[in-house]
Amino acid sequence: MKVCILGAGAYGLALALAFHKNNNEVIVWTKLEAEKEELANTHQNQRALPNVRIPDDIKITTELSCVKGTNLVILAIPITIFRSTCLEIRDYPHNNLHYCIATKGIEKETGAFCHEILESIINTKQIAILSGPTFANYLANN
Repeated sequence: MKVCILGAGAYGLALALAFHKNNNEVIVWTKLEAEKEELANTHQNQRALPNVRIPDDIKITTELSCVKGTNLVILAIPITIFRSTCLEIRDYPHNNLHYCIATKGIEKETGAFCHEILESIINTKQIAILSGPTFANYLANN
């Protein structure tokens, strides 16, 4: 399965490692060029997950077109950019694309939940929500 994870913070990277460990093709998107360069060059994000190595075959990009051709998009981004990111990826979906929301929070301006935002922008019901108390560092370290 081809998995695209939007968000290169602690939780996004921990999820990338879990999917990679289970033999999936993984690509991680970050909005920040500097974060992309750090991950591509050092295979680590010392700020988010100190001393956790990101495997070489996990691709890192700043291009949102990375969602094209994937089976699953995991949204592990801050709630503050959730709506704008959904607006940017809305032209890429295809029939077999599933979404998993790993973003925490409620949109401050509207009071909308993440699934409500996603459904209002992208015409899909293929949505899962990953929630609960999780510590990314524990997940990343198995």
